Amino acid sequence: MKTKLLATAVGLAMMAGSAQAQTTIEMTSAFGKNLPILGTAAIDFTNNINSISSDVEFEHFDPGKLVPTLEALDAVSSGSVDAAYATSGYWQGKINSASLFAAVPFGPEAGEFLGWVLYDDGAKYWQQMYDDNGYNVVALPCGIIAPETSGWFKKEINSVEDLKGLNMRFFGLGA
Repeated sequence: MKTKLLATAVGLAMMAGSAQAQTTIEMTSAFGKNLPILGTAAIDFTNNINSISSDVEFEHFDPGKLVPTLEALDAVSSGSVDAAYATSGYWQGKINSASLFAAVPFGPEAGEFLGWVLYDDGAKYWQQMYDDNGYNVVALPCGIIAPETSGWFKKEINSVEDLKGLNMRFFGLGA
């Protein structure tokens, strides 16, 4: 059985399976390889795994080359794509609790979040979220950034009135 993987910006999800001699894992990414932090982290992840493994080799694909970004979870779950490097927050429309594992405004910092995932019940609940919603993936952390809490604006924001007509981009639970 070929190993299947789902990577998220906050995690890597892996299907059970055994690696055979130089198994190639095709990994779609939600972030372009030149995007600072998120995109370059996917490249670093791929390069790091490839440099230490003689059994498994990752092949990185930019967004949309294998599947559209928002279809990555379904594609990995069904086995049509081996891996995806994305964020759980992209599945908010499919899984109500997904953004709790991606971007909680004023939520835990990266170290606190990883502490919860690695040393408490976070990984259990993260996996349960996928299992309870019928996705055939296993989530594991492979990268993390601080939560989004506000934004950068040309004008100072002092009141609700200052927000009227302002275009903003928010992600995850804050959206």
